[in-house]
Amino acid sequence: MAQLERLLYGRKEAAYKLSISVRKVDYALALGEFEIKRVGSRVLITAPSLKRWASKDHYRPVSKTQPAGLDQEDKAA
Repeated sequence: MAQLERLLYGRKEAAYKLSISVRKVDYALALGEFEIKRVGSRVLITAPSLKRWASKDHYRPVSKTQPAGLDQEDKAA
């Protein structure tokens, strides 16, 4: 029998599938990086959205001259 691929994943399942923490999934959700479907109060992440996210690089370089998290507005102050 052919096994069907799942269409939707919860936060914990998505984190497991991507080999990242649930917190990182929450951050990505807050930034709108996943396509989601709501079923009642549950937020479910679509399988194609997980594949797209996994295929991208998620590297954010930190400037050596500027401390991490310091915005341009903070520099002016």
